[in-house]
Amino acid sequence: MSMLRMLMIPLTATLFSCAVLKAENRPLTAYLDEHATPESAAGRAALAPLALPAGLATLALDAVLVNPLQQLPDALEVGEAPFKIAEDAGALELILFPMRVITAPVLFVGAWIFLCTIPV
Repeated sequence: MSMLRMLMIPLTATLFSCAVLKAENRPLTAYLDEHATPESAAGRAALAPLALPAGLATLALDAVLVNPLQQLPDALEVGEAPFKIAEDAGALELILFPMRVITAPVLFVGAWIFLCTIPV
């Protein structure tokens, strides 16, 4: 029972973290913050009714579209890993190639989901 509790703490911390909370994973929101934020308090108060929907829209686009596209090259690199392991396998390649073909998409999808959801 104590081993289960020890594993639950890191697992819970991992599940409640989000890759979109890191600034480098949300470029649209960072651009909006840099270029559309007025310096005066009156300007911020006047734009508040527009800022909230615009901010939520950019966060949603960053989470659903931009962040997964940013993580695609790293996931492709992980998906190509089975084909880079043994280049000079000879006759063993007859056995390894079907396993590589099955493993590569699984690794790619798993790495892509992992990189999109958990900040690394």
